[in-house]
Amino acid sequence: MILFDNHLDFEEGEFVTLQAATSIPSPLPWATTVGHAYRLVGSAGAPDLTEASISFSYMGSEVPPGEEAWLRVYFWDGVSWERLPTQLDAYHNHAVARVQGEGVYALMSSLEIPLYTPGWNLISYPVQGTRPVTEALQSIEGSYTMVYGYVVTDTVDPWRVYGVGAPPYVNRLDELQFAQVYWISMTEATTWYVRGGSAPVLDAGGLQDVQSMHIPPATYYGSVSGGAGFTPTAGMTVTARVNGNLCGQSQTMEVDGEIVYFIHVSADDSAATAGCGAPGREVVLQVGTSAVTATAAWDNNRLWELPLGPGKQLYLPLVLKGGW
Repeated sequence: MILFDNHLDFEEGEFVTLQAATSIPSPLPWATTVGHAYRLVGSAGAPDLTEASISFSYMGSEVPPGEEAWLRVYFWDGVSWERLPTQLDAYHNHAVARVQGEGVYALMSSLEIPLYTPGWNLISYPVQGTRPVTEALQSIEGSYTMVYGYVVTDTVDPWRVYGVGAPPYVNRLDELQFAQVYWISMTEATTWYVRGGSAPVLDAGGLQDVQSMHIPPATYYGSVSGGAGFTPTAGMTVTARVNGNLCGQSQTMEVDGEIVYFIHVSADDSAATAGCGAPGREVVLQVGTSAVTATAAWDNNRLWELPLGPGKQLYLPLVLKGGW
């Protein structure tokens, strides 16, 4: 690392030091440190360095495969890391950024995947191997609400979902897998930073067939209560119909002594799901053949908690017409 400035005038006894750091504070879980980090410190009367620049030289072998284009200089101010605008010369293996003051500077790499708009974005996971959903998406924590995956080989219920704050029995998407495609619902446009692996990143040839990715379903979940002669048990069939079309099916389950359910209601986006969900269409949920039903508007912009239970019934007297 080299410090550059054309206008530094030092009084006698004043100095700045650059010291290689043996470790860095609070390493970013979604970034890989390349080479050494360095601590920049100045004496009390040292000149201002805010117009200076720092240049990192690095060895190509130290960069994770396929990530050189995403090398950035980071600055630790004692509280958090800041990603600095970086001029990268990949031919000569140099990365240059403006000095921010005293602190720790490090060169790191992360895959940078832009998520362009609030709402649904289609993403692929480009890193060899698998990682838990929350770990893989840690850099955008607070900016997404749910993620859907689609298992083509599951012909009964191919959708898997992870929803922020949803119960564990609903969250069946546990990890992101290499070369798989996912729908992610964002609250804002941002950039997703992903720590790479030891193998080259995904290219287009290894991508899951995006044609298999249907529009995300609407997902409903909640408790199933008894009453009026109905006693819920685990294993009961729960169906979802839109205009009489079967658009989702699941089973009740017992969780912590309570009977619960969750169900994915397909979108109307293919011949197999024709007539199913679209914004505003009414969804009718039913437990088995019982009178336990509920209705809701189809909406896949969030996960919906919808308890199921017998409705109130009004019994009317039987009136017979005739003489005594």
